[in-house]
Amino acid sequence: METQLQSNFDYNPLNDSLIVSRKKDDEKVYGSVRIGNLILDMTQEGKILGLEIFNISDFFEKIDLDLEILNNLTGAELIVEQEVDHAWLFLELKTDAIQLKKVPIAIIPMKETREIIV
Repeated sequence: METQLQSNFDYNPLNDSLIVSRKKDDEKVYGSVRIGNLILDMTQEGKILGLEIFNISDFFEKIDLDLEILNNLTGAELIVEQEVDHAWLFLELKTDAIQLKKVPIAIIPMKETREIIV
C-alpha cells in the first residue's frame, strides 16, 4: 500500500513564521533540531519531514521576494535533496497568481542534525 504525502503549510503573520510539512502517513517525527532561524523535524533515521522558518519576511526581503506572496499563499511544499553529509532545502510556493519553484532555503550539514531535541 502506497503512503500518502501530507503536504501541509501554515503561515502565521503574527509570529512571522512559516511551517511546511512533508510527512507521510506512516512516518513519525522523532525530534527537532534548531539551526539559526530554522527548526527541522526529523525521523529517527535523520530524514527531514518538516521545516519551520522564523522571521520569514526578513528572509523574503533578503532574496528579493514580494512579501505579499506570504499573505496570499495557497500552497507550499518542502523539497529536500538529502545527501550523505548535507541536505539542500527548497520551497515551492504557490498563490492564485504565481508559482515559485525551488526557492533555495538552506544547505544543512547533516552532522548538525545529530543533536536532535526529542
